Amino acid sequence: MSNFTFLLLVWAGGYQDQVWAVDDLELFQKIGIDQTAADSEGVFFVAHGPDHNVLIYNADGERVGEIGRKGEGPGEFVRPSKIMLVGNDLVVADSNRIQVFNKDDGRFIKAFPHQFHFLKTAYGWLAASHPFQLNKDQISLLSYDASFGGKVEVLNWTLSAHSRKIPAVMKGDAITLYLNPARDRLLMATDLAGQKAFIRPPGSNMVHMIDCQSRKIEKMIKIPTAQLPFSEAWGERVVEKTRDRVSSGPRKVTVKPHFPEHFPAARLMMRGPGGFIYLTLWSANPDKQEPVYAYNSQGEQTRPAFGPTELRRIIGLHGDLAMVITWDEEKGAGIVKMPKTDVSAFVKSHPIEPYLLNL
Repeated sequence: MSNFTFLLLVWAGGYQDQVWAVDDLELFQKIGIDQTAADSEGVFFVAHGPDHNVLIYNADGERVGEIGRKGEGPGEFVRPSKIMLVGNDLVVADSNRIQVFNKDDGRFIKAFPHQFHFLKTAYGWLAASHPFQLNKDQISLLSYDASFGGKVEVLNWTLSAHSRKIPAVMKGDAITLYLNPARDRLLMATDLAGQKAFIRPPGSNMVHMIDCQSRKIEKMIKIPTAQLPFSEAWGERVVEKTRDRVSSGPRKVTVKPHFPEHFPAARLMMRGPGGFIYLTLWSANPDKQEPVYAYNSQGEQTRPAFGPTELRRIIGLHGDLAMVITWDEEKGAGIVKMPKTDVSAFVKSHPIEPYLLNL
């Protein structure tokens, strides 16, 4: 076990409205909302790949426990990378499996084979496998019961020829990366209770709201914008930045552009602060403008409380306070708790490079 330092801070200098900060997580790697989760009581969890466990903190930022260790048995992990909370279930995915724990006592409940795209619902699971593993163009979204049985097809779609391009090819020690910085992805999220799932298939301009109990589509939400022509100038800038980052690695990596004709209809979808479903869209200037729409658990549009940059950094809310991801070149990843009204200013004054956010 690594030696962690946890700081409970009320700063007199620096960011004066900060309530506390947990620094020195030793997560000198990508960090993002996929590997952090917080419940309504302010308890939060961090998937910690280097030590193959999940760290647990209370609402005061004090570490109170951990779940798991390195291994392939029940309750053990091989570099856990994704966690989510649905009710009392803490779901943890590593390179091999999906495992479910009781969030209150850390008790192991069950494990399942890894699925490329998956959601835990109040009644079971929604999952779609990796298209390149299946080697087919037609992809299905499948609903399973709590034990990953009782399979029912909920949706299916056909991948475009552009989407079928394998993004990376390895030959010996050399890698060729076909980079599409505006990849058209399957977007999935559930409401807080896991009763409703929101699914946007690749190539679609509709979000399907699914009732997780009946496993049927309940509502169709039209994405409120037209697709825009892809900006090749922006794409080339992303390619050059990627080439710079991979040039110092141990392997020879060749980065080749694989640009689409249009930006996808949607960029990102997530269950954001307060349990709302947030949908962010592409714009003609993706680095500076990203329209955001928010929906409640009934699929009704509501006013978004946060912008896209804040959404990528907030892991949870506790009363009038927010828990926000931060990054320091020396200390690495951290979590900061602050008033919700201060999040925008903090994120602006403490930026994180997009490639450091594991989205």
